[in-house]
Amino acid sequence: MVGNHYIVRHLGPSTVRWSPAGDKATGDLSSVQPLGPYNGSQLPLGRRHRTTDDKDMIPILDLFESHLTVSDLDRAMAYYGGALGLELAHVVPDRRVAFYWIGGRGASMLGLWEVDPAPQRLSLHVAFKVELADLLAAPAQLRAAGATPLDFAGHPTDEPVVLAWMPAASLYFHDPDRHLLEFLAMLPEAPRPGWGVIPWSEWTRRRPAS
Repeated sequence: MVGNHYIVRHLGPSTVRWSPAGDKATGDLSSVQPLGPYNGSQLPLGRRHRTTDDKDMIPILDLFESHLTVSDLDRAMAYYGGALGLELAHVVPDRRVAFYWIGGRGASMLGLWEVDPAPQRLSLHVAFKVELADLLAAPAQLRAAGATPLDFAGHPTDEPVVLAWMPAASLYFHDPDRHLLEFLAMLPEAPRPGWGVIPWSEWTRRRPAS
């Protein structure tokens, strides 16, 4: 917290928004996760300042692994290994955990940890980088796998949306534990922050001709 303002993790589309001043979160704060003591590096983009320790830290190249909690490991493994086609890396039966390669062996990893069901489960968010052609075909493939493709606002959709400030095309869906998953493809065009989040069809209509 900075003064009376929370510093939060963004857990999914439209969960939390920053105020125009860039220092306060608004919206649904039920899934906000505090990031710990304020150290000056947790400010929103554009307001971060360097600390005295920054120059001593090694450069971070990429995010290698992420982890999700699940209520039924066997069901989760059937979904991530079957419906999503991830390559199984390792299973630890005694600890009820499974690890999957993402992007090929040694590229990055996703861990699934079985936990006891809780009355109020935390819904987490993971985005998978994909090729644009595959992303455009994903709505039909997700429906065939029993998942509902969603837009940025969480509404069913037949096409990806474009986060024009990146710009990136994205499509969202839920896993059996209601974690919010995302397929994302970066786009080669220049960012258009003023366009907001728009459907793919609108992006193709409004972007400059190549």
